[in-house]
Amino acid sequence: MTEPMEARTYATEVLLRDGGKIHIRAVRPDDRQRLRGLFHSLSEQSIYSRFSTQKRELSEAELDFLTRLDFVQHVALAAVIRAEPQIASPSCENQEEQIIGVGRYAVQKDGNAEVAYAVADAHQHRGIGSALLQHLTVIARTAGLTTFVANVLTENVLLHSAFLARSGFYPTVTVSLGVAHISFPLGKAGHS
Repeated sequence: MTEPMEARTYATEVLLRDGGKIHIRAVRPDDRQRLRGLFHSLSEQSIYSRFSTQKRELSEAELDFLTRLDFVQHVALAAVIRAEPQIASPSCENQEEQIIGVGRYAVQKDGNAEVAYAVADAHQHRGIGSALLQHLTVIARTAGLTTFVANVLTENVLLHSAFLARSGFYPTVTVSLGVAHISFPLGKAGHS
């Protein structure tokens, strides 16, 4: 049996299919501004797909939820690159990194966890979402979870199903009242 992984300190380098490199690490409380930056890098369509509503900003309560994690019931990983040098200003404190994607899960019951992910529009189709999902899966498996679930808008089912298939997962989809419930097994610990 594999020793449980310490999700709170999780960090690894990833080579993307386009040859680019990213750093995947646990989300930290000091990521509030970086997550706000990721949110502002998303198009209206990406925001709607992720949140199922239009919104212009993340509230302080949402930022608390997204950055203050227990890493048992709620786990989140960030895909990070080094930010381009900027003119120093008080609002750019500690912005040496730029979050270009995030993936998270929240434990439900019976070995299930709800999963969600978002990748900056400028960095989509590089394999970042797949990398985040693969690393979340490793953590989830070592925690004894067996299945990821997600609720998505019905118009996004084909896109999500294709993404999951490219990432090596085979989802089951059920639709009810305009919302698609996607479920996919994580496999056994030690298998990717």
